[in-house]
Amino acid sequence: NHLDIFSKEVLEAALIDYDGTLLFISHDRYFLNKMAERILELTPEGIRHFLGNYDEYIEKKQELAEMESERKTAAPGWKQSGQPADKTKDYEAEKQAKREERNRQRKLEQLERDIARLEAEIAAIEEELSQPEVFNDYILVQQKNGQIEQKKAELQKLYEEWEALLDTAK
Repeated sequence: NHLDIFSKEVLEAALIDYDGTLLFISHDRYFLNKMAERILELTPEGIRHFLGNYDEYIEKKQELAEMESERKTAAPGWKQSGQPADKTKDYEAEKQAKREERNRQRKLEQLERDIARLEAEIAAIEEELSQPEVFNDYILVQQKNGQIEQKKAELQKLYEEWEALLDTAK
């Protein structure tokens, strides 16, 4: 509650980049939806696991409640035909697809930050080239041009990665 928006974004970015396991408790639904890949519900009967973020947890919980009420109202001789297993498989596939999409989005955001950083560095070096103490020293001009070429090559690779990630979304 005490963090400003910028601090919350920095914290979220740091947590997203962390490769390990995190256990967090929050009342912030936006934070839970953005960060969570699994929800643990603590009940008197024990712990229940749900894959996905908070909104998906709520949907799954409602779905389970509906299935339970249908089961209670169904005739005693009624048998289930394996549909829950199919739903579980579909749910798992959907979770995996969403996880991959979130990872793709994070990678795109990181690439965009790297591209902006490199473009700013190139612009700064080009501005240095316009200074008299630099453009009158041909050795320094060669060094600066070498730096620019190196950064432009890095930038080209980042653009190619960025385009490839955009193409996978289509």
